Amino acid sequence: MLLVTIYLTKYIKESLQIPINVILTIGILYTGSRSTLVYLVMFIIFYIFFKKDETKQQFKDKNNENIVFSFILGIVLYVVFESLGFVGLVIAPIIIAVIYYTRSFLNKFIISKIKNKNILYILPVICIIVIVTLSSQNTFQRIKNISFKNGSFQERLIIYGDVIREVLKHPFGNGINMFEFKQSAIQSAFYDLRYVHNSVLQISYDIGLVGGIAFFSILIYFLYILIKNKDIHTTLIFIIIILHSLLDFDFSYSTIIVLMMLVFNLNSKNREVDKSSYDIKFLYSSFVYGIIALFLVVTLYSEGTLALSKYLINSNSEETALNILNNTKTFNDWRVFDLQGRIYKAKYDENQSKEALIENKYVLEKGLAIYKDNNNLKWNLAYIYGKLGDENKAIKLRDELLVDERFYFDVYKEYYKFLKELEAKNTNSIYEEKLKVLQETYYKNKEELNPRSKYIKNQLQGSFEDCLKQERKN
Repeated sequence: MLLVTIYLTKYIKESLQIPINVILTIGILYTGSRSTLVYLVMFIIFYIFFKKDETKQQFKDKNNENIVFSFILGIVLYVVFESLGFVGLVIAPIIIAVIYYTRSFLNKFIISKIKNKNILYILPVICIIVIVTLSSQNTFQRIKNISFKNGSFQERLIIYGDVIREVLKHPFGNGINMFEFKQSAIQSAFYDLRYVHNSVLQISYDIGLVGGIAFFSILIYFLYILIKNKDIHTTLIFIIIILHSLLDFDFSYSTIIVLMMLVFNLNSKNREVDKSSYDIKFLYSSFVYGIIALFLVVTLYSEGTLALSKYLINSNSEETALNILNNTKTFNDWRVFDLQGRIYKAKYDENQSKEALIENKYVLEKGLAIYKDNNNLKWNLAYIYGKLGDENKAIKLRDELLVDERFYFDVYKEYYKFLKELEAKNTNSIYEEKLKVLQETYYKNKEELNPRSKYIKNQLQGSFEDCLKQERKN
């Protein structure tokens, strides 16, 4: 959405272009997205040096100057805000005033006397390189660390490989937004993400190979129409968004519908419409929009209930959240039971109430009955079974987690801890045998790790004893 804002500045008056572009630049820097920043720089370079403009040269020079000035001012303010915090906000107006007056002075006595304005853009590039090199801000550090051995890049390659294999294995999809909960089953190394970080692969994973191909075809067709209409400005923006979507997840399912509507709208832009067909089209569109509206109302009701409950839980209003979850009729959604489990867990932590444990067990079992492959529910339920003394059920779930999340070191740590506690209470040799199997399983799975995992944090590493001491890094 930040990239789209570049397009919108084309239509707003000049006095607002610099403030909006500055906000845009700061926003992109705060996302920490290296690819977005690279694509923004690509856009600026193309816009200044390669874009053909029918406007007078003086207006083009002025516009280019505003773009470069906005970009530099955005970078400077970002560094100030990150370095000084609240103090940076206070002194920001002074910094802006100084930079504006410096710009006016340079324009009056230096820039106005130079015929080839493009030469001037070399100086801002030097300034930007110096700022990025000397700055300790996280975003700039990430830019300096770009390499093929970078952990983030290698993690993406692992994910893409895992997802491609899964899409070919299950070409009809795994369900919308299910990657977050099913990712451990396809992993060749440990990662914990909500999305695939590639829009085409994400949609192919969710709704199948046919859906992914259809989505990609829509993008290409839309791009074809833009090129055909010779709208270079919009075409460039769209290309940048497509490129970014190959390294991130930019498109939601509502956006796909919008894209399709844009395609049909652009394609029928110069087509004559038969006015006699208005009534039929109105009835048809009313029916379609009615179905969509009904779906949205039901979805918003369900999602709104969950969002409100989460907010109340995080605000220490667990009882209110529990009343809402108990009294609101939603679809048979495992997330309702997961939230109820969080509330009962908080009650148990507060007063060690066995009743809270039993209630927690009850709701988590209902959630797991709905969604049998949910590892979050398995983790929580294994803990509850252990606390209630139901050792066999706890072991069964931990054995499942050992298969489901075989590359996650915490699975081994927690299972080892649980077995040692049982061994201390009992002299049964079964626990000693399970500890031996656990250790053997660790070394077996460690050998099967994706070779690229050596560049990524939180992987199985070293001996089994090292694993037991391992702490998760953010």
